[in-house]
This record gives sequence, structure tokens and C-alpha cells, in this order.
Amino acid sequence: MEFIRRYVPGGEHAVLAAIYPAIGVRESRRIIGDYLLTGEDVKSGARFPDAVARGIYLLDIHNPDEIGEPSELIPLEQPYDIPYRALLPAGVEGILTAGRCISGDHIAQSSYRIMSHCMAMGEAAGTAAALACRNGVSPRVLDPAELRAELERNGTNTGPRS
Repeated sequence: MEFIRRYVPGGEHAVLAAIYPAIGVRESRRIIGDYLLTGEDVKSGARFPDAVARGIYLLDIHNPDEIGEPSELIPLEQPYDIPYRALLPAGVEGILTAGRCISGDHIAQSSYRIMSHCMAMGEAAGTAAALACRNGVSPRVLDPAELRAELERNGTNTGPRS
């Protein structure tokens, strides 16, 4: 903080509000979104009409305490959808999330936290932001069908249409 206060223009009054208490975590803070992606969604290959990315990685559940229960790997029988609603923080307008901080439970995050999934969500969030700006609407009001169509035009696999 001293570096920021001293060398970053406008940072002289910056304060540190919070910091994560552990380093090198696989799991991190997640938002509560308009939809909570669950481990059951991942296991069942859930389909969503507002899908913006596909998940294919197995459930790689690590015991956060690393004491007692061992880690667990559970193969998936089929891909699952990552819905746009999981990128939208509940009750907050004008913000999108992507990556391991989206709205999901501990089990679901064990699959969607990998780089390829995070990149796909990042592309979806960036595309949604651009479309929302172009249309003059909040990301929450953006038509998911328009977003999916734009992602597909750009070569993104959003999964088969329901």
C-alpha cells in the first residue's frame, strides 16, 4: 500500500479493504449470482438456454483442509453448460464476472476453475459487455440469445441449442 500511495497517481489516499488469508489457493472467493452453478449441474451435464461456455473438465475436488478426506477425481459423462446468469452478481448492476469467481459451489468450481474454461467465460463476459454498451443496456438486460449468437459467430462453442 505504501508503494501505491507513494508512486501511483491518485493513490495517496488508497486503503486496503481486505486480503485473502491464504496464498496459492485453488479455490477462491465466489460471487452469489443470478444462478448458482452446482456440482449436480456439472455431474448431470446440465443444459441452460443462456449457456455461454461449455465445461468438459472432470470434478477435481481438493480437500481444502488437506487433513482427513483425500482429494477426489470424478470423470464427467458429458459436457455441461456454464450459464450467463452465473456471471451476473445478484443485486449489482453493470458488472460481469468470469473465471473461478463466478457463482458456483465448491464442487462445481473444481471443474470450471481451469484455464480453458476461465478463458471461455472471459470471452463471454467481454462480448456481453461490448454488446450491452452497443445496445445501451445493462448486462443483466442483455438478451442471452443475442450474446450466444455473437459468441458463435466468433467461433465459440456454446453447446447445442435447446
